[in-house]
Amino acid sequence: MSFRPTRLALCALALGCSSGIAVEVRPGGTLPVQAAAIYPFQFRWDEPAYRSFELSQMLALQAVATQRYAVFGPGEFRLVRATSDNPFIGSDLALGLADRGLSPLKAIVFRPSAEKRSQSAVKQVFDERGRPKGSARIEEATVLVRLEVFHSASREIVAVITGRVDLDPFAERDPSDPTPELTALLRRMMKVALSELEDRAPGQRLEREPGFAFLWNPKCAFEFAADGRPPLSEWLEKLDPLEQDVATEARLRFFFPKLDDRQLARLKGLPSGLLVTDVSGAAGEQLAQGDLVVQVNGEPALPQALQRALRATPAGAPIRLRVRRGTGLTDVALPVP
Repeated sequence: MSFRPTRLALCALALGCSSGIAVEVRPGGTLPVQAAAIYPFQFRWDEPAYRSFELSQMLALQAVATQRYAVFGPGEFRLVRATSDNPFIGSDLALGLADRGLSPLKAIVFRPSAEKRSQSAVKQVFDERGRPKGSARIEEATVLVRLEVFHSASREIVAVITGRVDLDPFAERDPSDPTPELTALLRRMMKVALSELEDRAPGQRLEREPGFAFLWNPKCAFEFAADGRPPLSEWLEKLDPLEQDVATEARLRFFFPKLDDRQLARLKGLPSGLLVTDVSGAAGEQLAQGDLVVQVNGEPALPQALQRALRATPAGAPIRLRVRRGTGLTDVALPVP
Protein backbone atom coordinates (compact mmCIF):
# COMPACT_ATOMS: atom_id res chain seq x y z
CA MET A 1 0.00 0.00 0.00
CA SER A 2 1.58 3.30 -1.06
CA PHE A 3 1.34 6.82 0.23
CA ARG A 4 -0.57 9.46 -1.67
CA PRO A 5 2.02 11.95 -2.93
CA THR A 6 -0.66 14.44 -3.97
CA ARG A 7 -1.97 14.53 -0.39
CA LEU A 8 1.56 15.07 0.87
CA ALA A 9 2.10 17.96 -1.51
CA LEU A 10 -1.19 19.60 -0.61
CA CYS A 11 -0.49 19.29 3.12
CA ALA A 12 2.97 20.75 2.76
CA LEU A 13 1.58 23.65 0.75
CA ALA A 14 -1.19 24.33 3.25
CA LEU A 15 1.17 24.30 6.22
CA GLY A 16 3.80 26.43 4.59
CA CYS A 17 7.51 25.76 4.19
CA SER A 18 8.39 27.56 7.42
CA SER A 19 6.40 25.09 9.50
CA GLY A 20 9.00 22.34 9.12
CA ILE A 21 6.19 19.75 9.03
CA ALA A 22 5.41 17.15 6.37
CA VAL A 23 2.36 14.86 6.33
CA GLU A 24 1.94 11.43 4.76
CA VAL A 25 -1.50 9.85 4.98
CA ARG A 26 -2.25 6.36 3.70
CA PRO A 27 -5.50 5.92 1.79
CA GLY A 28 -8.30 3.71 3.02
CA GLY A 29 -11.80 3.60 4.41
CA THR A 30 -13.10 4.81 7.72
CA LEU A 31 -11.51 3.00 10.66
CA PRO A 32 -13.63 1.92 13.63
CA VAL A 33 -12.01 3.66 16.60
CA GLN A 34 -13.07 3.84 20.22
CA ALA A 35 -9.75 4.60 21.91
CA ALA A 36 -6.49 6.45 21.31
CA ALA A 37 -3.25 5.59 23.09
CA ILE A 38 -0.09 7.69 23.18
CA TYR A 39 3.21 5.86 23.67
CA PRO A 40 5.83 7.49 25.91
CA PHE A 41 8.00 9.85 23.88
CA GLN A 42 11.09 8.10 22.54
CA PHE A 43 14.23 10.20 22.70
CA ARG A 44 17.12 8.92 20.62
CA TRP A 45 19.45 10.63 23.07
CA ASP A 46 19.75 10.63 26.84
CA GLU A 47 16.84 12.37 28.59
CA PRO A 48 15.24 11.71 32.02
CA ALA A 49 12.08 9.63 32.16
CA TYR A 50 9.84 12.51 33.21
CA ARG A 51 10.58 14.27 29.92
CA SER A 52 9.14 11.29 28.00
CA PHE A 53 6.04 11.48 30.19
CA GLU A 54 5.58 15.23 29.84
CA LEU A 55 5.77 15.38 26.05
CA SER A 56 3.46 12.40 25.55
CA GLN A 57 0.99 13.57 28.18
CA MET A 58 0.89 16.91 26.36
CA LEU A 59 -0.20 15.00 23.25
CA ALA A 60 -2.73 13.01 25.28
CA LEU A 61 -4.32 16.24 26.51
CA GLN A 62 -4.64 17.41 22.90
CA ALA A 63 -6.43 14.17 22.04
CA VAL A 64 -8.70 14.57 25.08
CA ALA A 65 -9.65 18.06 23.88
CA THR A 66 -11.10 16.64 20.65
CA GLN A 67 -13.64 14.63 22.74
CA ARG A 68 -13.52 11.90 20.05
CA TYR A 69 -11.74 9.02 21.78
CA ALA A 70 -11.23 7.29 25.10
CA VAL A 71 -7.64 8.44 25.59
CA PHE A 72 -4.80 6.55 27.31
CA GLY A 73 -1.61 8.40 28.10
CA PRO A 74 1.91 7.40 29.15
CA GLY A 75 2.06 5.33 32.31
CA GLU A 76 -1.51 4.05 31.91
CA PHE A 77 -0.33 0.92 30.08
CA ARG A 78 2.90 -1.04 30.18
CA LEU A 79 5.12 -0.71 27.13
CA VAL A 80 7.28 -3.75 26.37
CA ARG A 81 8.53 -3.04 22.87
CA ALA A 82 8.11 0.56 21.75
CA THR A 83 9.20 -0.15 18.17
CA SER A 84 6.47 -2.75 17.52
CA ASP A 85 3.44 -1.81 15.43
CA ASN A 86 1.52 -4.58 17.19
CA PRO A 87 0.08 -3.31 20.51
CA PHE A 88 -0.83 -6.92 21.40
CA ILE A 89 2.90 -7.77 21.51
CA GLY A 90 4.54 -4.45 22.28
CA SER A 91 2.35 -3.51 25.28
CA ASP A 92 -0.45 -4.62 27.57
CA LEU A 93 -2.73 -2.03 25.99
CA ALA A 94 -5.10 -4.67 24.58
CA LEU A 95 -5.73 -6.05 28.05
CA GLY A 96 -6.30 -2.57 29.45
CA LEU A 97 -8.83 -1.79 26.73
CA ALA A 98 -10.72 -5.06 27.25
CA ASP A 99 -10.82 -4.52 31.02
CA ARG A 100 -12.58 -1.20 30.41
CA GLY A 101 -15.14 -2.58 27.97
CA LEU A 102 -13.34 -1.23 24.88
CA SER A 103 -12.46 -3.31 21.85
CA PRO A 104 -8.71 -3.93 21.44
CA LEU A 105 -9.42 -3.98 17.70
CA LYS A 106 -10.75 -0.43 17.69
CA ALA A 107 -7.85 1.75 18.76
CA ILE A 108 -5.32 4.05 17.18
CA VAL A 109 -1.85 4.38 18.63
CA PHE A 110 0.37 7.47 18.46
CA ARG A 111 4.11 6.81 18.59
CA PRO A 112 6.22 9.99 18.92
CA SER A 113 10.02 9.99 18.69
CA ALA A 114 12.92 12.31 17.97
CA GLU A 115 16.59 12.10 17.11
CA LYS A 116 19.15 14.86 17.41
CA ARG A 117 21.90 15.63 14.94
CA SER A 118 24.66 17.81 16.32
CA GLN A 119 27.66 19.51 14.83
CA SER A 120 30.29 21.81 16.23
CA ALA A 121 31.15 25.14 14.67
CA VAL A 122 33.58 27.93 15.50
CA LYS A 123 31.87 31.30 15.88
CA GLN A 124 33.40 34.75 16.13
CA VAL A 125 32.65 36.39 19.49
CA PHE A 126 32.09 40.15 19.78
CA ASP A 127 31.97 42.47 22.79
CA GLU A 128 29.14 44.87 23.65
CA ARG A 129 30.58 47.44 21.23
CA GLY A 130 30.68 45.01 18.35
CA ARG A 131 34.44 44.53 18.38
CA PRO A 132 35.78 41.00 17.84
CA LYS A 133 37.26 39.48 20.97
CA GLY A 134 38.02 35.94 19.88
CA SER A 135 36.21 32.79 18.90
CA ALA A 136 34.20 30.09 20.61
CA ARG A 137 33.14 26.57 19.70
CA ILE A 138 29.35 26.31 19.44
CA GLU A 139 27.32 23.09 19.45
CA GLU A 140 24.55 23.35 16.86
CA ALA A 141 21.74 20.80 16.90
CA THR A 142 18.82 19.89 14.66
CA VAL A 143 16.02 17.73 16.06
CA LEU A 144 14.15 15.43 13.67
CA VAL A 145 10.70 14.52 15.04
CA ARG A 146 8.42 11.70 13.89
CA LEU A 147 4.82 11.02 14.91
CA GLU A 148 3.45 7.71 13.62
CA VAL A 149 -0.19 6.69 13.92
CA PHE A 150 -1.18 3.05 13.49
CA HIS A 151 -4.39 1.04 13.90
CA SER A 152 -4.52 -1.72 16.51
CA ALA A 153 -6.42 -4.32 14.46
CA SER A 154 -4.65 -4.12 11.10
CA ARG A 155 -1.42 -2.62 12.50
CA GLU A 156 -1.61 -0.41 9.43
CA ILE A 157 0.42 2.79 9.55
CA VAL A 158 -2.37 5.32 9.01
CA ALA A 159 -0.32 8.51 9.03
CA VAL A 160 3.23 9.73 9.49
CA ILE A 161 3.89 13.31 10.53
CA THR A 162 7.50 14.47 10.42
CA GLY A 163 9.15 17.72 11.37
CA ARG A 164 12.49 19.29 12.11
CA VAL A 165 13.60 22.18 14.22
CA ASP A 166 16.95 23.80 14.97
CA LEU A 167 17.88 24.39 18.60
CA ASP A 168 19.23 27.89 19.11
CA PRO A 169 22.60 27.48 20.89
CA PHE A 170 22.41 31.06 22.18
CA ALA A 171 18.86 30.90 23.57
CA GLU A 172 18.33 31.14 27.31
CA ARG A 173 16.88 27.87 28.61
CA ASP A 174 14.02 27.83 31.10
CA PRO A 175 14.32 24.89 33.51
CA SER A 176 10.63 24.10 32.97
CA ASP A 177 11.33 23.22 29.32
CA PRO A 178 14.91 22.78 28.09
CA THR A 179 13.76 22.44 24.44
CA PRO A 180 10.74 24.71 23.86
CA GLU A 181 11.37 24.50 20.11
CA LEU A 182 10.73 20.75 20.22
CA THR A 183 7.66 21.18 22.43
CA ALA A 184 6.09 23.74 20.10
CA LEU A 185 6.83 21.64 17.00
CA LEU A 186 5.41 18.49 18.55
CA ARG A 187 2.23 20.29 19.60
CA ARG A 188 1.73 21.50 16.02
CA MET A 189 2.39 18.02 14.66
CA MET A 190 -0.25 16.49 16.94
CA LYS A 191 -2.75 19.15 15.89
CA VAL A 192 -2.11 18.23 12.25
CA ALA A 193 -2.40 14.51 12.98
CA LEU A 194 -5.73 14.87 14.79
CA SER A 195 -7.07 16.99 11.95
CA GLU A 196 -5.97 14.43 9.35
CA LEU A 197 -7.68 11.65 11.32
CA GLU A 198 -11.06 13.37 11.46
CA ASP A 199 -12.23 11.54 8.34
CA ARG A 200 -10.38 8.21 8.63
CA ALA A 201 -10.72 7.74 12.40
CA PRO A 202 -13.53 10.05 13.53
CA GLY A 203 -14.31 8.20 16.76
CA GLN A 204 -17.44 9.26 18.62
CA ARG A 205 -17.74 12.70 20.12
CA LEU A 206 -18.44 12.92 23.85
CA GLU A 207 -21.33 15.22 24.68
CA ARG A 208 -21.23 14.97 28.50
CA GLU A 209 -19.65 17.28 31.03
CA PRO A 210 -18.55 16.20 34.54
CA GLY A 211 -20.33 19.07 36.30
CA PHE A 212 -17.14 20.51 37.77
CA ALA A 213 -14.14 22.44 36.51
CA PHE A 214 -10.68 21.45 37.66
CA LEU A 215 -6.98 22.22 37.57
CA TRP A 216 -4.91 19.10 36.97
CA ASN A 217 -1.95 18.62 39.30
CA PRO A 218 0.61 16.73 37.14
CA LYS A 219 2.78 15.36 39.94
CA CYS A 220 2.21 11.82 38.63
CA ALA A 221 5.03 12.67 36.22
CA PHE A 222 7.39 12.43 39.20
CA GLU A 223 6.78 8.68 39.50
CA PHE A 224 7.13 7.79 35.82
CA ALA A 225 10.06 5.49 34.99
CA ALA A 226 10.95 3.91 31.65
CA ASP A 227 13.74 2.02 29.88
CA GLY A 228 15.90 1.82 32.98
CA ARG A 229 15.55 5.53 33.64
CA PRO A 230 14.56 6.18 37.27
CA PRO A 231 11.63 8.40 38.26
CA LEU A 232 12.13 12.05 39.10
CA SER A 233 11.04 11.38 42.68
CA GLU A 234 14.30 9.51 43.37
CA TRP A 235 16.33 12.55 42.33
CA LEU A 236 14.13 14.95 44.29
CA GLU A 237 14.75 12.98 47.48
CA LYS A 238 18.45 13.84 47.25
CA LEU A 239 17.81 17.60 47.20
CA ASP A 240 17.39 19.96 50.12
CA PRO A 241 13.89 21.45 50.66
CA LEU A 242 14.61 24.67 48.74
CA GLU A 243 16.01 22.81 45.74
CA GLN A 244 13.02 20.43 45.81
CA ASP A 245 10.67 23.41 45.73
CA VAL A 246 12.45 24.97 42.74
CA ALA A 247 12.53 21.67 40.83
CA THR A 248 8.86 20.96 41.56
CA GLU A 249 7.84 24.41 40.37
CA ALA A 250 9.76 23.91 37.12
CA ARG A 251 7.90 20.67 36.37
CA LEU A 252 4.51 22.21 37.11
CA ARG A 253 5.39 25.17 34.89
CA PHE A 254 5.89 22.84 31.93
CA PHE A 255 2.14 22.24 31.81
CA PHE A 256 1.08 25.61 33.24
CA PRO A 257 3.58 28.31 32.22
CA LYS A 258 1.10 31.12 32.94
CA LEU A 259 -0.38 29.84 36.19
CA ASP A 260 -0.44 32.51 38.90
CA ASP A 261 1.83 32.10 41.91
CA ARG A 262 -1.05 31.47 44.32
CA GLN A 263 -2.42 28.54 42.34
CA LEU A 264 1.07 27.20 41.73
CA ALA A 265 1.83 27.23 45.44
CA ARG A 266 -1.41 25.34 46.03
CA LEU A 267 -0.45 22.61 43.57
CA LYS A 268 3.03 22.27 45.04
CA GLY A 269 1.52 21.41 48.40
CA LEU A 270 -0.88 18.78 47.05
CA PRO A 271 -0.48 15.30 45.56
CA SER A 272 -1.41 14.48 41.97
CA GLY A 273 -5.09 14.80 41.10
CA LEU A 274 -7.86 17.07 39.84
CA LEU A 275 -8.24 20.20 41.99
CA VAL A 276 -11.89 21.29 41.86
CA THR A 277 -12.14 24.98 40.95
CA ASP A 278 -15.89 25.27 40.24
CA VAL A 279 -19.02 23.11 40.46
CA SER A 280 -22.45 23.21 38.88
CA GLY A 281 -25.71 21.25 38.88
CA ALA A 282 -25.89 17.94 40.71
CA ALA A 283 -22.11 17.90 41.16
CA GLY A 284 -22.51 20.82 43.55
CA GLU A 285 -24.18 18.47 46.05
CA GLN A 286 -21.18 16.12 46.05
CA LEU A 287 -18.13 18.33 45.46
CA ALA A 288 -16.87 21.72 46.57
CA GLN A 289 -14.16 24.12 45.46
CA GLY A 290 -10.83 23.03 46.90
CA ASP A 291 -11.61 19.31 46.82
CA LEU A 292 -8.89 17.20 45.23
CA VAL A 293 -10.08 14.21 43.20
CA VAL A 294 -7.35 11.57 43.56
CA GLN A 295 -9.11 8.59 41.94
CA VAL A 296 -11.73 8.13 39.21
CA ASN A 297 -13.42 4.72 39.18
CA GLY A 298 -10.44 3.32 41.08
CA GLU A 299 -7.83 4.75 38.70
CA PRO A 300 -5.40 7.66 39.28
CA ALA A 301 -7.20 10.94 38.60
CA LEU A 302 -5.95 12.14 35.23
CA PRO A 303 -7.94 14.31 32.80
CA GLN A 304 -8.20 11.37 30.39
CA ALA A 305 -9.35 9.02 33.18
CA LEU A 306 -12.26 11.34 33.93
CA GLN A 307 -13.10 11.58 30.24
CA ARG A 308 -13.05 7.77 29.90
CA ALA A 309 -15.38 7.45 32.88
CA LEU A 310 -17.82 9.92 31.34
CA ARG A 311 -17.81 7.92 28.10
CA ALA A 312 -18.28 4.55 29.78
CA THR A 313 -20.88 5.33 32.46
CA PRO A 314 -24.55 4.81 31.50
CA ALA A 315 -26.89 7.76 31.91
CA GLY A 316 -28.13 7.97 35.48
CA ALA A 317 -25.32 5.83 36.86
CA PRO A 318 -22.60 7.37 39.04
CA ILE A 319 -18.88 7.83 38.56
CA ARG A 320 -16.97 6.78 41.67
CA LEU A 321 -14.56 9.44 42.89
CA ARG A 322 -12.16 9.36 45.80
CA VAL A 323 -11.74 12.89 47.10
CA ARG A 324 -9.22 14.45 49.41
CA ARG A 325 -11.07 17.01 51.51
CA GLY A 326 -8.95 18.77 54.10
CA THR A 327 -6.78 16.08 55.66
CA GLY A 328 -9.14 13.18 55.01
CA LEU A 329 -10.38 11.04 52.13
CA THR A 330 -14.00 10.49 51.21
CA ASP A 331 -15.76 8.50 48.48
CA VAL A 332 -18.20 10.32 46.23
CA ALA A 333 -20.73 8.90 43.76
CA LEU A 334 -21.01 11.58 41.09
CA PRO A 335 -24.21 11.22 39.02
CA VAL A 336 -23.80 11.37 35.25
CA PRO A 337 -26.55 13.12 33.26
